[in-house]
Amino acid sequence: MYGKDHPRVAVNAIIMQKEKVLLTLRSDKVLFPRQWCPPGGHLIPGKSWVDTMMDEVKDEVGLQVVDYQFLGIYSDPSVNIIFDPASGEKIPFVSVAFLVTKFEGEVRINDESLEAAWFGERNLPSPIIPCDEVKVRDAFEFQGKCFVR
Repeated sequence: MYGKDHPRVAVNAIIMQKEKVLLTLRSDKVLFPRQWCPPGGHLIPGKSWVDTMMDEVKDEVGLQVVDYQFLGIYSDPSVNIIFDPASGEKIPFVSVAFLVTKFEGEVRINDESLEAAWFGERNLPSPIIPCDEVKVRDAFEFQGKCFVR
């Protein structure tokens, strides 16, 4: 069982096209409502990081990932904390992010999001979930060397 001493494990896909990033505005049904973030979620038991990332992208924005690169691993305790309203605990988490630059399909959202939109580096929306803003900014700066934050 997870608790404040056991980090949760998550994955994100930073989807980019023509120097823009795809972000979703979270619905009131999920943690961090009405905040922007890239597609992602908890690592699915029995699945790999890549398979989980691909499943989350398909489920959350309707796209099929064709090509990706490893962007980085994120565990900075100053931003990688989940507040669990049920227990009142602050729970650390570790997230692996992939940069997705090739995909197929049309963007569509599920009930976890209110909308999805493309943003350039200079016009990122607010508020973005703090730990995700780091990943998005890293994606704009990515030069082939993975980030460890």
